[in-house]
Amino acid sequence: MAELVERVVRSILTATAGPFELVVVFDGCTDDSAARSDATVRAWTDALDDARYADVSPRSNRRGLVRYTRIVLPESRFETLANNVGVEAARGEHVVLVQDDMLVRRH
Repeated sequence: MAELVERVVRSILTATAGPFELVVVFDGCTDDSAARSDATVRAWTDALDDARYADVSPRSNRRGLVRYTRIVLPESRFETLANNVGVEAARGEHVVLVQDDMLVRRH
């Protein structure tokens, strides 16, 4: 599962033009999916080398392109509840729900 989550997060990061918000909800996962998601986002933001973007808050990456929020639910719940938790945490005007078996590609 961790490899799949890592691929999904990477697909979102590489297909999305910033700035944007990424909220990842882990629904009772027992593997290292959350840590791998964190590492994927950190590696992506560290690879950015565009000085036009300044820090906007401690919760944003250092380039200000993405606001990343990780939520870990203590036990597995229905997919709809996990989706609702993510939507409630989101601050953006538009929300796109992506499941752990979906990849996002740039159009």
